[in-house]
Amino acid sequence: MKALKKCKVLVTSTSFSKYNIGLAERLENSVGEVVYNTKKRPLDEGDLIPIIGRFDGIIAGLDRITEKVINEAKQLKVISRYGTGVDRVDLTAAKASGIFVTNTPGANSISVAELTIGLAVSLARKICEINYKTKLGQWPRIKGVSLYDKIFGLIGFGSVGKEVAARLKPYNCKVLAYDVNFDQKIARELNVDFSEINELLAESDFVSLHVPYVKSTYKMVNERFFLFIKCRIVAMLDPPAPNIRISAEVCIK
Repeated sequence: MKALKKCKVLVTSTSFSKYNIGLAERLENSVGEVVYNTKKRPLDEGDLIPIIGRFDGIIAGLDRITEKVINEAKQLKVISRYGTGVDRVDLTAAKASGIFVTNTPGANSISVAELTIGLAVSLARKICEINYKTKLGQWPRIKGVSLYDKIFGLIGFGSVGKEVAARLKPYNCKVLAYDVNFDQKIARELNVDFSEINELLAESDFVSLHVPYVKSTYKMVNERFFLFIKCRIVAMLDPPAPNIRISAEVCIK
């Protein structure tokens, strides 16, 4: 096995070490060479195929690591997703090539949770709509809704869901959550109640999805999903998109 100090690592994640400079320093001190993504976007086949052959490892973001890319990765031993989902990696091709695929749950949890709260407030108060119409010179008076004292439903109570629940405390929200592996201990600490999905949809004023793309969640947001929703719901759709069968941002009956 090649010594770590002789390994070359490609970092394609655009958020790697963005908020923790020490991560990059630790990586650079551990391996022989680190090459970073300078395109400031996820890489595709055209970007990866010409360069992937000289790397032993890749710390990937939302890049599409397809079978064609993997076939050119003659030295590659590890694909580490800087985040949770691995749906953009061809797992079958990676296994056939003897490449380990790992993820880093929790790496971006705080950032995603803060964005979720921001989106909830923005959608509730219709900030984007008001901003757009104000730029048109309309200066509208549009009525929004308050996040305070509402029922907030979380579909997915993993690392992101827990961080969202923690940040809802100042809003005095009642938080409901569904997860196949519901963490009772953390739920008690955060005052979160377990709820089956249908009941959660029927009771919640806001719903946020934080589930991975797996067979059981494929197209989970479909027509039937909306049969159960309360009269006002904000659905923030956490990627990946295959979880979503129909387009929906805000549904107000």
